[in-house]
Parts: sequence; structure tokens; C-alpha cells
Amino acid sequence: MRPVSLALMLALFSACAERPDLPRRGDAANPGDFPAFVPVAGLIDQAQAETGFDTDGPVGLDARLAALRARAAALRGPVITATDRARLRQDLR
Repeated sequence: MRPVSLALMLALFSACAERPDLPRRGDAANPGDFPAFVPVAGLIDQAQAETGFDTDGPVGLDARLAALRARAAALRGPVITATDRARLRQDLR
């Protein structure tokens, strides 16, 4: 079968298929079923009220961020100490 005739058959069959019901785009007067944009601060306040999570407490986000930054700084150091590196180089010779 030639590629052109195959493409023509696929186009013909797809034209016969039923179209799925897709949501229509709304306009300014009727935005449709799309979610509304809301300020993030209100969502955070609502989440804190529902869960009781306090970001300003001792286990707050600032303390966690500082701890993670300290761990990242510690991991940036050399993996092998200078004495171990010298010993390994000596063993390779």
C-alpha cells in the first residue's frame, strides 16, 4: 500500500470518528470551569489553620532551611582527606 493512500485512509477514518466533548474556553463574562487564580498567601494561611503547622516556630521552615544549607555546605567539602589522598598516591606508585 502506498504511503499516500494510507494517509488518505487514516484521514478519512478520523473524519468519521466522533469528536470527544472537550470543555469550551470561556470568555471574560463566563470563564467556564477553569480554576480561579488566588493569592498564595491566603492558601498558606488556610493550610496553617487546617493543619496547625507553624512556620515561625522552632521547627519552622527557616530552621529547616538553615539545617539543610548547613548539611549542603558540609557535603561540598573533599570526600577524601589530604592524608588519605597522599597515602593512596603513595600506594599507586
